[in-house]
Amino acid sequence: MAESWLMSFIIGMFIAILALFARMHLRNWFAPGAFFALMWSFFILLSLILAPSYPVSAVAVLYILMSVLAVYYGGLVGCGIYPNFRSIPSTHLYLPLIKHVICIFIFLGFCYDIATIYLVGYRTSVFLSIDELASMGNEISVARYSGYDIAPFWLQLLLPFLYVSPLVGGLLFISETSRLARLLSLLSLAPGLLSTVIRTTLANILFASAFWVASYLAGYVFLKKSKARLFTKGRLLTILLLTLLGIPAMIIIHLLRIGLAPTDILQELLRVRAYLFGSLSGFSQVFQMFQFVHKLPEGLYFDLDGGLVTNITTLFFFLIQDFNFLGSILILFAIGICAGWAYYQVLRGQKNYIPILVTFYALTLCSFITSIFNYNSLIISLFIFAVYISISKITSKEQCGNGLNK
Repeated sequence: MAESWLMSFIIGMFIAILALFARMHLRNWFAPGAFFALMWSFFILLSLILAPSYPVSAVAVLYILMSVLAVYYGGLVGCGIYPNFRSIPSTHLYLPLIKHVICIFIFLGFCYDIATIYLVGYRTSVFLSIDELASMGNEISVARYSGYDIAPFWLQLLLPFLYVSPLVGGLLFISETSRLARLLSLLSLAPGLLSTVIRTTLANILFASAFWVASYLAGYVFLKKSKARLFTKGRLLTILLLTLLGIPAMIIIHLLRIGLAPTDILQELLRVRAYLFGSLSGFSQVFQMFQFVHKLPEGLYFDLDGGLVTNITTLFFFLIQDFNFLGSILILFAIGICAGWAYYQVLRGQKNYIPILVTFYALTLCSFITSIFNYNSLIISLFIFAVYISISKITSKEQCGNGLNK
């Protein structure tokens, strides 16, 4: 166990060194190869340090290193082995009627939340009673895990708007600095947050937040070009604040799910640690199982320690499940090519490539949990976002021709 941990840590450090090398070569942390390597070196090392008792396979971590290299080399192919980062200057990201559009998306997201409450037999007054809220959360959670949580088709059509609004919200935050714009941008996360409280599943707010951040980062790259900086004092303070608020929030969501009052805070903290850092161990265990079978059943849980389990197995599990070991590496290489090309085009001021770059950033941010391509609602939300960006590009040209793009 100790030898496997040490070897995994050494590989994790090598990925961190690779991330630094990619940063120097590509001249920016936002370049796909550098960004993917940075995120995974951070997650591997943090998991090994904060959850050292979780079983981790060094061979599985070595596979992650190969995946990071595949994305890095794919990114080089996408933007050229020796990329020219002389970008076209841009002073404004024009998005027509963006405030009206985001209000519509937020409204539709709230419609999904309210409809969910009424479909399970409750009313909006449920938020006035902690006991009733916990009862609803437990009822929905039991239905979801027992396979009876089948939403009607019309309700499924509203689900993507939990994620479309943060996609637009991230761009709004970076493109406009007015108080109204910033308020609407942050409000775009509200439907996903409310859905998390109602359905007692963290996935909704995690996906919504990842989409918001991915959109913000892609817009930031478009505006700042090669001068874009990932690490700033404001971002580091924001991450610290969200961490301090996120841990108790995760405990509360878990208690609403099981319908119990807190009896052992330490045990709840251990559960939070399992949610955050158990996926590396989950992937390690499922990676070893792939040596014996090529297709694993759904609903698998993997032991961590102290009676805790996890069913979170990272992006890599789904890639191997669908494309086998070699195929998954080739898919990641192709993803790197697409992301590298999109990044290069965004640097050149091509707004239409922003959705592709957003998709890559979102895929990377969620990769320690799952693949965003496993969820139809996420794919549809990205498609709606891409359509909006495409339309805004056409409108922008027309407005510029009329001298209205100020």
